[in-house]
Amino acid sequence: MTGSSILGLLLVWGLILAAGRNAPLTGWRRWAVLGLRLAGVTLLLASLKGYSTKRQEAQPVRVVYLVDQSASMAGARTEWAARRVASLEALRPSKVQRSLMVFGEEAVVPAALGAWQEPEQLLPAWRAAPIDRSGTNLERALFATLSSVPERAPLRVILLSDGRQTRGELERTIRSLAPLNVAVFPVLVPPPARRQGSAVNARGISWEQLSVPPVVKRGAAVPVTLVVRNDADRPQGCEVTISSAGVPLLQRSFTVPAGWRVVTLSVPALSVGTLPLAVEVRNASDPAPQRRLAYVEVEGPPRVLFVMAHPTALPPLAMALKRREMELAVRSPAELPTDLAGWLDYDAVVLDQVPKSSLTEPQVDALEQYVRRVGGGVVVVGMGGELGQELTHAAPLDRLLPVQFEPAGVEEAKRRVCMLLLIDRSASMMGPRIAATKRAAIELVNQLAPEDLVGMLAFDTVPYVVAEVQPARQVSAQLVEKLVHLKSVGGTDLYPALTAARDRLALSGATVKHAILLSDGLTPVNLPEYRALMQELQAQHISISTIGIGAAFINAELLQWLATGTGGTFYQMRSLDDLPTLVARDTQSALSRLPFAEGYFQPVRAGAATWMRDTNDWPVLKGYLASTAKPGASVELEFRDERRGPTAHPLLAHWLVGQGRVAVFTSDADRRWSPDWVRWPDFERAWGELLRMSMRPRASEELFVRVEPRGSGRELVLEGALEAPSVSLVSSEGRQLLPLALAQHGPFQWRAPVDHVADGWYRVLIDSRIQPDPASGSAVTANAIATRWVQIGSPRLERGELPPLPSDELLLRRLAETTHGAYDEPDRAFVPPTAWVERPWPVRNVALPLMLLLWLVEVALRGRTML
Repeated sequence: MTGSSILGLLLVWGLILAAGRNAPLTGWRRWAVLGLRLAGVTLLLASLKGYSTKRQEAQPVRVVYLVDQSASMAGARTEWAARRVASLEALRPSKVQRSLMVFGEEAVVPAALGAWQEPEQLLPAWRAAPIDRSGTNLERALFATLSSVPERAPLRVILLSDGRQTRGELERTIRSLAPLNVAVFPVLVPPPARRQGSAVNARGISWEQLSVPPVVKRGAAVPVTLVVRNDADRPQGCEVTISSAGVPLLQRSFTVPAGWRVVTLSVPALSVGTLPLAVEVRNASDPAPQRRLAYVEVEGPPRVLFVMAHPTALPPLAMALKRREMELAVRSPAELPTDLAGWLDYDAVVLDQVPKSSLTEPQVDALEQYVRRVGGGVVVVGMGGELGQELTHAAPLDRLLPVQFEPAGVEEAKRRVCMLLLIDRSASMMGPRIAATKRAAIELVNQLAPEDLVGMLAFDTVPYVVAEVQPARQVSAQLVEKLVHLKSVGGTDLYPALTAARDRLALSGATVKHAILLSDGLTPVNLPEYRALMQELQAQHISISTIGIGAAFINAELLQWLATGTGGTFYQMRSLDDLPTLVARDTQSALSRLPFAEGYFQPVRAGAATWMRDTNDWPVLKGYLASTAKPGASVELEFRDERRGPTAHPLLAHWLVGQGRVAVFTSDADRRWSPDWVRWPDFERAWGELLRMSMRPRASEELFVRVEPRGSGRELVLEGALEAPSVSLVSSEGRQLLPLALAQHGPFQWRAPVDHVADGWYRVLIDSRIQPDPASGSAVTANAIATRWVQIGSPRLERGELPPLPSDELLLRRLAETTHGAYDEPDRAFVPPTAWVERPWPVRNVALPLMLLLWLVEVALRGRTML
């Protein structure tokens, strides 16, 4: 009811109430009469306005037999369908209404059906129906059945067909049938049995169709699909040869059974550009080969700009991307371009352990244009540099990132790890023992981050400096050379070495101060001196782990006392081969005491994640940068740190920036925090999928070119996310260049008539422009050119349909499932025989009787005052 109707009704009520004041009635009779008058006027107005309500009522179900009568259903198939309809009629309840339609290219109701339970009387009417039998249009036929029932009335369609559509696009419109209250019950009509002794077709094998993909990647396989038909009553041999530029690429023999066969062969796409394919089919019964041409556009792999703070050796992530068929260009932050044109050669950009402060404002502005306007992708992996500086100070790159690094990261970044290795070089350590300690020293450095502090002291009766305390990245370069000169000589005295280690660790100012002692412990012990030293170590929060080398002649009691008293661990080694492993284990144990998010963390999938859907078990991580997802960001992986509360921290988050995408992985992709990821079998696949999800859409994924009939002519259709595209056709010989006049028919579709173009293969040149952004001050105008191949005037079959076409059972099953019908169970269309439907019920049907009743009641209440 509209506002004006309510206002009018209130006005009438007011007039009635005002007039009722003069009525010669008092007390409750007056109010009762006024109420009856108000009700009567309301009913009158509702009737005049045509108001109605809804009510449910049972209605007989309407069933339509929809029988395929295209050329592929001729003969025995039509007879089988007639018998099936007759058998269903014997089961149909009398309450169920039914009708029948036959279809080919269109659907009609046949005349003079006669007795439905007699197949012989159905066949003449079906065969005489005025339909085009050269095609099968399931889409048009199903929508034609809607004319047999009122709007929105329940309809059940029993479809008898082979499911092989040659016209229409049922796959695109199949979902619109269920909302129209249409349920389809398909019945697959079986192919007729082949008669023995039938004559062999003079040609034997007919080649009906050749299809190739419009574009493939370089190095990928090009699937070449052939549809061949054998009209003989026995299998025949066939040979296919595929060549390019006169060079044979593949020759294959196979057997074609009686009927149809689809064969898919593959040839490699080795070079970028146009790949012409000449396909030749030859069989014994036809010495003259059948030849056709096809063209495929081969595109190169994606180009990725891989940015590293110090480009030297490629990290595991870069090697993984190269193995995923991506071309890498390695640059340092200082080499990044400052204008949009410099970024256009790349599909994606990876910032691997790059300090965010190393990108200047002009570089970030150009990178933002590349993402926002061109659709480029950026993947940020971890962060380099001094983390305390990077996490607490704003940088231009921050505005592109989907996460905000938390202040908790400051505690992480400011922590320092200082590890000191004490190597016993006394005469008792000579031979294999000193060699094992050298391997252990190298393993210790490999376990540390580049910014962690590490030092090494060798000792006999006095300590010697092998490597002074310094960042691990500086030690690793010269460590091997220094260890070569380490010799085992002299006696053993632990105390001077322990005091030297105490002094260096105390001066480091590190959060974790830890020493690893490699010795047999055979040293003189002054117990009061050692106890005083232990108290000083405890006060300085310095821990010492001891590893006893050798199975015998080890002062295990002293080594264990030193380790236990300082919070370290004592290891008694049985084999020299175990020494590097023990050092690595103790190093990781020391690192696990860091007061920030560095330990072992199990990533879990976020609620709305779409990346790597089929993966549930993720490798653990040893560390990450604490952050919070910004509003609008999508989180793929996350984990919870119980020490930091219930908040989930994102591990992988991304968001859209204009037309592009920016993703951040808050851990690293290297051996410091992600050793288990590097060893994970899906490491390459995970990063490959992340890059492809983030990178700029390639032409092979967003451009579609085809030729469609339109009226009596034909048009070239171009679909894609383009800006003011222009199209030209180049003949396969390269002699003609024909510009086409494109007209836009939607936000992503353009059409151009090609009636004037001769039949044949043509290369389509697509040119689209990227205009400069006036706000940025850039004058760069980039051209995005792509190529496709189309065939205008494709060769047609001698007849629209030739029996027996292969059946499409999958389409029929999908049709039944989508419309809530049942496949190959047509009798279920009769149950239940009625359906409840909502019908409009006008108020005027009861308004007049009620108004008369109300008037009589009013007369009775007023009595003599009526006079």
